[in-house]
Amino acid sequence: MSETNRTITSAIRSSESFSSLNYQQRDFWHGLIAVADDQGRLRGHPQWLKSAIWPYDDVPIETVNEYLNIFSSGEDPFIHIYEVKGKKYIQIVNWWKYQRMTWAGPSALPAPNGWTDRMHYHGKGNAIITLNWNHPGGFTKPTSKLDSELDSRQDSKADSELACSDGDVNGDVNDDGDGNGSACADALLVPSKEGLAEDQPAVISKKSPGLLSQQRQRKIFQEALGQMQQNMPKADFDTWMRPLKLGGMVGNTLRVITVNSYGRDWIKSRASPTLERILSGLAGTDVKLAVLAEMEVPDQVMV
Repeated sequence: MSETNRTITSAIRSSESFSSLNYQQRDFWHGLIAVADDQGRLRGHPQWLKSAIWPYDDVPIETVNEYLNIFSSGEDPFIHIYEVKGKKYIQIVNWWKYQRMTWAGPSALPAPNGWTDRMHYHGKGNAIITLNWNHPGGFTKPTSKLDSELDSRQDSKADSELACSDGDVNGDVNDDGDGNGSACADALLVPSKEGLAEDQPAVISKKSPGLLSQQRQRKIFQEALGQMQQNMPKADFDTWMRPLKLGGMVGNTLRVITVNSYGRDWIKSRASPTLERILSGLAGTDVKLAVLAEMEVPDQVMV
């Protein structure tokens, strides 16, 4: 997971809702803020949350589930838990009320219905890409005609510039706007198409399908793995994703090769859809993924 800067206001110390939590629950809340992406989203799997927030502590999964129930209940919940295509995600409800980032990249996770993301980051050719930056964000609609007009012009610019780039879109560590990883904006926007607010367009590259060169295959494959690494438990990534090898490209199908059938089945069931969407965004075209075990592929197809 990449390093990020987050804001915790001093007013939290006098908050009644915060003071109603016990010490471990307060630590859990600060952990959620610390590991959330630039849009205040996280994966909702309890095991992932435990490994991300308490990597060295023996905290039972039952405790994580208990805290998730506490934080998502009541009239003014801390978090919103939702499901997309059978997977649970978490949105910090008041994210844009308290976070005062100068730069914010798109999320790799789908947004909840009715949520508006705010983005301001460097894209292709170091161009500054802005989307909904003049809106309050969150579970709100644009507050004024001026905001809508400003973002309409900015979104139009973004639509023409969000082809695949080596620009950084993953947030910002030192507040200089260059973020902290190499990625492509449409790779991160395409996965959340179903979860976008109605007034928030998905930006998708319009390049035509075509066979990518071996150099291009390697480049987008490594960038895609880098993005996957940021949003997976380290043990899972090191065991199943890091050993992957390229097996060449046939048409728009990229073959990736894992060490055995167990790795093949794990990637197909847990990682393939996300990896396909990221690869498609980086390539600027629809990329399909074929996952094969090493024993199924002759050595000569390795790239």
